[in-house]
Amino acid sequence: MGCIYINFFYSFRYAGTYIGLESITKNVFSRLGSEWIDYKFTPEDYVANEDRVVAFGTYTGTYKKTNKLFAARVAHIWKLKDGKIVSFEQFVDSQTVNDAMK
Repeated sequence: MGCIYINFFYSFRYAGTYIGLESITKNVFSRLGSEWIDYKFTPEDYVANEDRVVAFGTYTGTYKKTNKLFAARVAHIWKLKDGKIVSFEQFVDSQTVNDAMK
């Protein structure tokens, strides 16, 4: 099995580089599932070129502790190798996410 990593930039609450499914699940997906209500990515468009796919869309959700809803524009960059995802990077308007958490 190849190495899969995910990278979130420093301004995002879940910032960091996580390598492998276990680390990604623990540090990202489990936290999103336990801290948010209906946190989701709604894709609006995709662009593909060779081994990369970029998806543009919107994150939405409600932070459980504050009950505040947010909507944030986002772009995902997926890198593929042999038809499998090997890396993911996101660019997000993290201020709206952070504001919902205050």
